[in-house]
Amino acid sequence: LAAMAKDKNGQVWVADGNGQLNQIDINRGTIKKYNQLHGLRKNYTFNLAFDHKDRLWAGTVQGIALLDPGRGVSRFIDEKDGLAGNVSVSSIPDDNKRMWVATLKGLNIIGQNGETVHPLGTTPVISMIEDMAGNVWVGTDKGISLIDKQKKVVRLLDKSNGLSHNFVQSFAKFNQQIWVTTNGGLDIIDPVQKTLEHTGKKEGLVSDTIYVVFKDAAGNTWLTGPSNGIDLIDSAKKIIRHADVAGGLSDDN
Repeated sequence: LAAMAKDKNGQVWVADGNGQLNQIDINRGTIKKYNQLHGLRKNYTFNLAFDHKDRLWAGTVQGIALLDPGRGVSRFIDEKDGLAGNVSVSSIPDDNKRMWVATLKGLNIIGQNGETVHPLGTTPVISMIEDMAGNVWVGTDKGISLIDKQKKVVRLLDKSNGLSHNFVQSFAKFNQQIWVTTNGGLDIIDPVQKTLEHTGKKEGLVSDTIYVVFKDAAGNTWLTGPSNGIDLIDSAKKIIRHADVAGGLSDDN
């Protein structure tokens, strides 16, 4: 499995490594498959996102596969259409009915009429998220570009002003906070309170390089990194637990 997303009807979409999309209706217990018969290509999918027309944007190694589930048709957007790079790692819609598409060769804003602009030039993008105020946080290997869409202002957040490492891996959003995983650990940023809290190897994690973070319903924090298994920060006992192959995982990666 390569990527997952949920549509407005509560159906779960799963992309596999061969470009096939699976539409899972949990209530009915059915799975509908979209593949090469629907015009999709065989390639790896990094992310899935829905736009304001309920179309599915699948970011792949060969550009964007744009699927209209209602009509069962698809088309592609790639470098020939003005996309800055074919390897698409993240997509998010905004309030102006545009799609922000991050690729390894730059950030793209694609409007309703198909026009494409590149607000960050050819800076490689790794991850992206939108905060509660509508600002877009763009993670790169040189820090975070924080884009204020209303004022059309771009600010840089990197090691020089508090970020633990310039190589950003991913983002997560919890209430008003933005959680940033980097090659230097986890940074919890509160844009409203203007605070930054850091957790890394010195604080008890197995590694400073963190790929993904999320919180469960009990408030515990789960973190994964390269070949180190899983770290769990227990919110009740204020301790860090670790699981790897020795503890029952099928793989440390």
